[in-house]
Amino acid sequence: AKPGTTQFFWFDTKDFRMQRYASTDTKGTTDMVISYQKVTITAPSPTKDFSTGGVTPTDVTPAADTTQ
Repeated sequence: AKPGTTQFFWFDTKDFRMQRYASTDTKGTTDMVISYQKVTITAPSPTKDFSTGGVTPTDVTPAADTTQ
């Protein structure tokens, strides 16, 4: 992106995730090591099952109007 800048990216060969980034330019060096934490996502509760049909407009809360 800028002349005189050198960048390196390290990726693992199993999941192809970036593991490290290094950049050197006239202002100095940046070196970052990236780690990934396990994420657990649980379904919200309570929920409504709309897969059986019979949905009426009163069963769904309208989205907020953000066009203003």
